[in-house]
Amino acid sequence: MKVNICYPGKGFWSFDLEVEDLEDVFAKFNHGSGKECKEFVGQRMCSLSVGDFVQFDGQWWECLSYGWEMVKPNYVIAQCCKKERRHFV
Repeated sequence: MKVNICYPGKGFWSFDLEVEDLEDVFAKFNHGSGKECKEFVGQRMCSLSVGDFVQFDGQWWECLSYGWEMVKPNYVIAQCCKKERRHFV
């Protein structure tokens, strides 16, 4: 499954991963979870945290202090990519 991750002001990454749900994505992209994926470790990325965005199963989600909130692509662009305009599908 295609998973896109956008860290506001820090960058955008796209991966093809085997993931079950957003919590699985969260575990694969967090230091110390014991479930980190090789893509995360290899890219030397920051752990997902509040305010970061994940596109999973065609929908964009914002990481909250507890859980996730579905957001529109335009909101992601406004928050993540003010300097560079990317097209998110």
